[in-house]
Amino acid sequence: MELNYHEHDPRSAPEMIERNSAANPPQVFYELPDKNHNPNIAFKTHHELQTATTNTRSRKTTLLWIAVTGTLIIILAATIGGVLGSRRNSEKNPTNTHSAGGEAGSSVSTSGSASRPTAFNVPGNSDGVPGQSTVNDAWAFNGTSLASFTFPTTEDTASTNYYVFFQHSNGELRKVVYNNSRWQVSEFITNDALLGTPIAAYWRGVDQGVHLIHLFYLDKNSVLQELRGKHASNSWVNGTLGQLSATSSASLGLTAQFAGACQGVGTAWLTYHIGSGNEARALFHNMDLDTWSVRDIFSDVKAGAAFLAYYDIGVWRFFYVSSENSQLQERICVDCCMNATSAGWRTGLSGTTISSTEAGFGGYNVGGPPRMLYYLDSNNTIRELNNTGVYPNEVWIENASSTKTLGNTGQAANPNDPAKPTGLAVATGIPNGKMAMSTGFRGITQQIWLFYQASSTDITVIVRDRDEAGYWADPATIPITTVV
Repeated sequence: MELNYHEHDPRSAPEMIERNSAANPPQVFYELPDKNHNPNIAFKTHHELQTATTNTRSRKTTLLWIAVTGTLIIILAATIGGVLGSRRNSEKNPTNTHSAGGEAGSSVSTSGSASRPTAFNVPGNSDGVPGQSTVNDAWAFNGTSLASFTFPTTEDTASTNYYVFFQHSNGELRKVVYNNSRWQVSEFITNDALLGTPIAAYWRGVDQGVHLIHLFYLDKNSVLQELRGKHASNSWVNGTLGQLSATSSASLGLTAQFAGACQGVGTAWLTYHIGSGNEARALFHNMDLDTWSVRDIFSDVKAGAAFLAYYDIGVWRFFYVSSENSQLQERICVDCCMNATSAGWRTGLSGTTISSTEAGFGGYNVGGPPRMLYYLDSNNTIRELNNTGVYPNEVWIENASSTKTLGNTGQAANPNDPAKPTGLAVATGIPNGKMAMSTGFRGITQQIWLFYQASSTDITVIVRDRDEAGYWADPATIPITTVV
């Protein structure tokens, strides 16, 4: 059965990059530099440097050249041996371990125009060359978690503000904001984060006309922490989540969502992996009492794999990778918010196999159904999945495409078919790269903004209109540096 669907919701939020104007633009792919490549260096022999007059030189001069050559060879051999010995010693006793303030045993570069790092000069690479910095103000952390959201502004009625949270190469948590149709420089939030921390964030309500922001991360003791701030301000205060003393580990899943009023009580929920086994826990925030508590436990969540949760059309959804078969799995609670005696979580759609062990998810509903999900496959290709319909009649869309007259089209995949749609190829990321997705508006056109790392130090964004599957704008990088 062929479906025609529209990603339509004038209540949502914008995008600021013009889409590709070609009639049939190609899929966007990025070629990453070969991390194992070293330039070939050609050494000229001493014989090649001799002139044609060598035959006329005296025996004394010849002997002198031989002596000089021998000395140079000895020095070169000693140098190479010293470097190799130092390298082997550093591998056995590494001194360049990361700390939140940078990397111990190495200098910290603050240049905003440094060249692209090599395989031994990237943030998060434990096999660094001694004395070579892996920290630069223009670099994000290699494999940083990403969190993003968007909301309408009161001044720029044609567009929306986009917030992106990430970890810098020096370990700091930073934010960067798209406002008034341009990206601002990044801003420091905290240096208390664990290197490789998962990051989650949401905004809620309005306090005296100002949007409230909640940011979640792991501190250096691996304890879940919460910071609270306001739009148009970079002042942050501690929330109450840390009082629960919940712990997790770097590179594991973390997701948070504001649900609004549930049975008359302001509610949010946060899901995290406990750091061992295959267990994830859902914590609920009672905003009236400002307390957090454990509500649900998911026991088949693959350790290390990412997950994603959000709330749409009164339904709570949790997407994760099953520990039993590495397949994408959906869990649904249709009345968790409305009913105090809810029947709890039910099994929804199962999806494609995801083999990336630590890669991130990005996704959100685009005006309700459909729900767009992004994941990284084993070839580091970011793929777009489309889950549409209303529970219990949800389906994955395969062979998605778009036309200017009909919008997005595709076929409904048979939910009982063991072969699941793998989705449209969108871009190429880095191994185990993370991503985040937000929807917004540019005028009346709803758009999808996808954030990810195309290299080990950047954060890239690509954008498409809601009804133009496959038609992505050219990629652009967002500011990492705090320098204008």
